[in-house]
Amino acid sequence: MVVVVAGPARADTPKYAATWPNAVLRDGETEGKTMFGAEQRWISPDGEPVLFVHVVRADGKGVLRAVRRDNGSDVAQDVLVHDFGKDEMIVIAHDDGALGFQFHSYRSHPNKYLGVLASWKDHKVVITKKKPFNGYQPTPPWLFDPEVKAGPVSAWRAMRAGALSNDNMNGFNHWFDDEPVAFTLDGKTSTVPGKQLVASFAKDALPMLGNHVACDAKGCCHGDAAAVAAWPHVQSVCFAMITAQYGTVKMNEPRVRSLDVASASH
Repeated sequence: MVVVVAGPARADTPKYAATWPNAVLRDGETEGKTMFGAEQRWISPDGEPVLFVHVVRADGKGVLRAVRRDNGSDVAQDVLVHDFGKDEMIVIAHDDGALGFQFHSYRSHPNKYLGVLASWKDHKVVITKKKPFNGYQPTPPWLFDPEVKAGPVSAWRAMRAGALSNDNMNGFNHWFDDEPVAFTLDGKTSTVPGKQLVASFAKDALPMLGNHVACDAKGCCHGDAAAVAAWPHVQSVCFAMITAQYGTVKMNEPRVRSLDVASASH
């Protein structure tokens, strides 16, 4: 039975069962100031919450630091020391659980880039590939997920990144419009306008989305929920393709029409 909600949406979800680690800085260190944020969250394939911090040492060198929780304490790993301390870092979470990191400079080393590919093993980041390049050279093909046509798969991945960034103003909410969404929380379904629904989520508790997304011909998608079970998480989402207008440009894009969320497992 579907209940139509006329008033404000109530999409409150429980607090996370997992605890995010905190940034770890040592004497003389500061957090890097980049357009992508000095701290970026990630959930490992085995469900371990990890915080990546862009650290700047007193000598100007940058440090890629991974911080995890162990028995109630924050444990830090210095993954890489690099020359981009005053420049920009972005974490690229792959759908298969691998990690890409891109460091790039528009200031201290104009048009200089470094691509890094890594995996998570024994509670640590293990670098598997590293390649410097510049804006005139092709980006290493392994740095990002293979491109997919605009559609449900890319929307799921964008929502996953937006949820990790506590971002309900871009990556997560872009895929909602004013059309009704059948929203299911722990088996109870209500129908709510899409923008109203996503605005009702606490920004610091957006439902997480799992890796290994698979979508059917009807635009309904699901991912591996095991790694994100300690958070409120999306079990499935169905999209409809609409024509979006951007100035004079029209694009076919997916928009959420149903969203099934489960509370965190304790």
